[in-house]
Amino acid sequence: MEMAFDLLVYFIIWLAIIYLVNRLIAVRPNRAIVAALWLVTVLSLAFPVLRASNPDNVFKTKRDFKYEEVDTGVHFMWDSETNPDYEKYFPEEKR
Repeated sequence: MEMAFDLLVYFIIWLAIIYLVNRLIAVRPNRAIVAALWLVTVLSLAFPVLRASNPDNVFKTKRDFKYEEVDTGVHFMWDSETNPDYEKYFPEEKR
């Protein structure tokens, strides 16, 4: 609900700004520029729609596979944790 309200406020503010600028300054863009902007807009909206409507795309909301969370040893410089035990994850390999 908050996102819908935020989007509504965002678009209302931009609509008001564009309306006021249009009332104060009469902007008449060139037809070629308007056509080019429409072309760019249509193409930029068409590609994601075509990609999402492809029947080969599979959108899954739940994992249908098992995973194992592994402690990689990545840490920040200011953390004082020790490195993970390598033999714990790879017991057959000895350093």
